Amino acid sequence: MTVNGPSRARRVGAAPADPGPNPGPGGRDFVRFEKEGWDGIAHAYHRFLGPLTALAAPAVLDAARVEPGCRVLDAATGPGYAAGLALSRGASVTAIDLSVEILALARRLWPGVRLRVADVHALPFGNGAFDATVAGFLVPHMADHARAVGELARVTAPGGRVALSTWDAPARVPVFGLVRAAVGAAGARPDPDVPPGPDFFHYSDPDRLAALLGSAGLRDAEVTAVEFTQRLTGKDALWEGVMSGTVRISALVRGQDRATRERVRVELDRLLEPFTDASGALDLPVSVLVGSARR
Repeated sequence: MTVNGPSRARRVGAAPADPGPNPGPGGRDFVRFEKEGWDGIAHAYHRFLGPLTALAAPAVLDAARVEPGCRVLDAATGPGYAAGLALSRGASVTAIDLSVEILALARRLWPGVRLRVADVHALPFGNGAFDATVAGFLVPHMADHARAVGELARVTAPGGRVALSTWDAPARVPVFGLVRAAVGAAGARPDPDVPPGPDFFHYSDPDRLAALLGSAGLRDAEVTAVEFTQRLTGKDALWEGVMSGTVRISALVRGQDRATRERVRVELDRLLEPFTDASGALDLPVSVLVGSARR
């Protein structure tokens, strides 16, 4: 996969506080499911989505005003793209994740970053311990958004900033939006073995993302959309990447019977046609929302 960008950014509005989806009694089951899933796909994620998500890291750090000497927490660091970049900017960086396997990968990639296993819903740090807190693409994977962002706000010093990134609306992120559409067109049903979680695209609405920050008492929320182009060698590369490098989407597809899985693939290939060039390669637009606010 090759990725071009970022190409441009556009600023969008903010809104009053909104506590977000209710996690319900199954919230802890969802967190456990996510942890176990990420433990098994760290390297596949790094190969497939890593080159894409890493491109959003500069915008997230800029939104958090990360500069030399800044004490930074990177929550749900994954392979550590934002943490490594913050370190290169001269910041003092602590990074956390639930997945032991993905932290082992981050440790090899960024040996100067302090890494530890921790849950963003209950951070093991004191009030105001960091000048900036960032969380790249954590939003779709939280069980309780209000609690998690409240924790990020709590450990941020007064005057510091919290910055989050998440995927834009499905139409702006075909790598996920078209898979979701193909699943629906194929008549796939929810897998009873997958704990229910929040809507993957709930915070693709810029006002909702700004409101989430406001729900934690953060001020002066801003949301910016940063856009890229993702190039893949073909439809097989997209299918294999999604099936090996994602947690919820791959579990949903694998939970179907064989005939339904085959229909999902047929529908996805059909939906990808407008993005396919004469060589069979794919050029997919990607848009990422970056929300930030002041403690």
